[in-house]
Amino acid sequence: ETGNTSESLFVTSNSGGTCCSYVGGGLYEKLINGSGQVSATDLAFTYGYPSRPSQVPTTGKALFGTFLFGTLVTDTAYRLRGSGVVVVDFATGQIRTQGLARQTRVYDNADQEGPEWAGSSRISSGSSSFDGDFTLGGVSAKWEGAFYGPSGNEVGATFYGQSPDSRAAFAGFMIGKAGPTAELY
Repeated sequence: ETGNTSESLFVTSNSGGTCCSYVGGGLYEKLINGSGQVSATDLAFTYGYPSRPSQVPTTGKALFGTFLFGTLVTDTAYRLRGSGVVVVDFATGQIRTQGLARQTRVYDNADQEGPEWAGSSRISSGSSSFDGDFTLGGVSAKWEGAFYGPSGNEVGATFYGQSPDSRAAFAGFMIGKAGPTAELY
């Protein structure tokens, strides 16, 4: 951190723990706070052991519990964290996500309820990846992701968006795993 500029890199571990063994995520953030305006540069990514297309199921459904991490910049900067689900119908290729984030103001760490998110997508033909429409707090955006692990039982995705009036911008990632009560069915 220098003057009114701060840079940070947040990276999850994909060593198992509470979430995932095959996928992790990260967020690089550079914030410049000057003369009543905040500007940000954000880069979100997922990494790990991606599933080959042949490893992703083609029948059944799965429910993945997900964790979301990101940045939201309006007139101030917020760090986002939340939990939700990704629901996949492997037979049709349809994917949906939804969840709720909490937001923490960067300059004073004030924590408050944050925006809801939702998204839809389709598994790309002959692939283990997807992309589609995403909303955060009602602002339209895009998301893209992939399945991870030897049986497609983990998921990772990134999202980026900006309001039409450019007063809000956000970026982040989500990672998740099919859980004991959310196995393929």
